[in-house]
Amino acid sequence: MRPDLTWWDGRSCVFVGDAKYKKITHASVPNADLYQLLAYATALDLPGGLLIYAQGEDEPREYHVRHAGKRLEVAALDISGTLDETLARVKSLSEKVRLFRCSPLTGED
Repeated sequence: MRPDLTWWDGRSCVFVGDAKYKKITHASVPNADLYQLLAYATALDLPGGLLIYAQGEDEPREYHVRHAGKRLEVAALDISGTLDETLARVKSLSEKVRLFRCSPLTGED
């Protein structure tokens, strides 16, 4: 298994994410995608991970996996519009990744 996105501090993985190039609605996030991210987080012994879709709902969504202690977050990256608009959205998403990396369960440094 190889996730699309990882962040390593030396030999320790501190973030995992997976990217999907498909449109979703939060009511229809495919279970298979969530299970895949859960498998990555579990295999890397992380408290959770981030699933990024190319299009979909603007509001991020979180899933808490009971008894596993994992938080799976779903976000969409709208890639339409100008390059500057897209880069601004990428920058916003990169801040979410940074916060996830600092403290995956709480978002605090």
